[in-house]
Amino acid sequence: LAKTYLKDNGVFRIAIPDSNNQDAIYREATRPGGSGPGAHDHKVFLNLKDFEALAADSGFSLVPLEYCDEKGAFHYTPFDTKNGDVERSKNKNYHYPEVPTYTSLIIDLIKPSK
Repeated sequence: LAKTYLKDNGVFRIAIPDSNNQDAIYREATRPGGSGPGAHDHKVFLNLKDFEALAADSGFSLVPLEYCDEKGAFHYTPFDTKNGDVERSKNKNYHYPEVPTYTSLIIDLIKPSK
């Protein structure tokens, strides 16, 4: 559906909790139905691999900005907020005291040009 409304090379930025973050406190706070602020409406717990499959199936290019890999190591690429500001990001030096290892899975899906 996003392809319908995006211009060629348009960016759809997604920021969600990262299921590859291995910290037990983080996982409890951010999982669907978790104990953290906002977790009451989380429906799924995804990671970068899930979005790689989605991008391949939908024809979008994927640019990972912040994510944990399958071993739980955090990766970060500085990004411009012109395509979407994300409060809970390393970009904003976000700190959530109850979850010191709070990170987000942040990706850009880019609609290809025709």
